[in-house]
Amino acid sequence: MDKERVKLILGWAMRNRAEDTVFDERFYYWTPEAKKIFNKLTMLGGDYGDCLLIGVIGQSGVGKSALLKALKWKLMKWFEKKYGSPGDYQKVLTVKWKPEDFEFYMETFQDHHTVFIDMPDYGTKDIRRINKDLNILYEIWRFLRQQYEWFELIESDAKKRYQVNIVVFLQKELVKRQQHFFLRKMDIVELRPLKPDELVHAFLMRFEDYEPFTRDSLMLIAELSRGIFRRFMRYIQLCLEDMIERNADKVTVEDVENIITDNVLMQDMELEFFDIFRNQRYANYATRIISFLIRKKEADQKTIAEYLNIHPTIAGRIISTLEQNGYVTRERGKRAQWLVKIQRCK
Repeated sequence: MDKERVKLILGWAMRNRAEDTVFDERFYYWTPEAKKIFNKLTMLGGDYGDCLLIGVIGQSGVGKSALLKALKWKLMKWFEKKYGSPGDYQKVLTVKWKPEDFEFYMETFQDHHTVFIDMPDYGTKDIRRINKDLNILYEIWRFLRQQYEWFELIESDAKKRYQVNIVVFLQKELVKRQQHFFLRKMDIVELRPLKPDELVHAFLMRFEDYEPFTRDSLMLIAELSRGIFRRFMRYIQLCLEDMIERNADKVTVEDVENIITDNVLMQDMELEFFDIFRNQRYANYATRIISFLIRKKEADQKTIAEYLNIHPTIAGRIISTLEQNGYVTRERGKRAQWLVKIQRCK
């Protein structure tokens, strides 16, 4: 076991990317959605046209905070190339949302080309808090719009002070659960979960090879992560900590299966399944089905029901709900049986 390498990987896996102060583009994976947002900001918004209001949504842990840092860095580089002045870096502002800073936001959002707003992760019982925050944010946006339209009407250059793009980063679960009118005014861009091979590629971009994992064990961790980068890092952390404790040299597929249990997956998918399965018992069954299919690749409904020790009819309902929400697919197998498989991230 290369202790220094393990220490390096473990330090990376334990790090909270949302708290990182330094951005390194060499290790950032630019998805089509990320490029789409950047192109909108540089080709349509700010100096080139109307004020943009973009809502970036994604599951908790999918990489919203990392994208915010990446967009800010790339936009600042764009300003440097366009204007050649460090002073223009002030055109980009990033804030972690705090409703008590309402007056500060009203005063400082103007005079910026783009403002990135990182909304907090809300719990399942935070509906009143969510409504309050979105109401305040709407008032700020409305003020900027009114000022811009007024100065545009009188053909005053002062309108540029209020020609501000606002990009709001939100939990996907929040948007599904809370149909606030302000959300419908946003141009919504959804961050999709990464494919397993994209997660593995991100690991190799930074660490160059699979050690101390095998190719198969790292791929299994990626599949169990369901495309969520935060989970991918956490599962790597759990596996490395177990490896150190056992004084082992490798993390094998068998090790991953023993460490990333159904209980671990249930903890991570609780919020994800909250709106799909109001019945907590069904949500737990659904998580176990996902885990089972990732490991077994495919199974018929009867086999799944036997594994869960429940009636096939109940298993069928849960599988149908998972299929409707894009988690699994069904196709005809031998003897006209329906085989259930994991729906891979597209």
